[in-house]
Amino acid sequence: MNILACGTEVILKRSKYEGVITGVTIRENRVTYEISYYESGTYKTNWFCKYEFTVGLDVNTIEIGFNRDPN
Repeated sequence: MNILACGTEVILKRSKYEGVITGVTIRENRVTYEISYYESGTYKTNWFCKYEFTVGLDVNTIEIGFNRDPN
C-alpha cells in the first residue's frame, strides 16, 4: 500500500488552507491523514480523508506493509 508521506504539503478543499501532513492512521480499509494548518492565526490539527484535500506537484509517497517470509 502506498500512502502520502508526513511532510507532504496539501491544500484543504473546502477552506483552501495550506497544510502539512503530520500523521497517518489506517483503520480497517480506510486511511486518514492528520493535517496541521493555521486558521486565523491559530495552529490546528485535524484528521482528513484523501478526498478532502489536494496535493501539489511534489507528491511524496511511501510504501508500507509487512515483509512476508516466502518460506
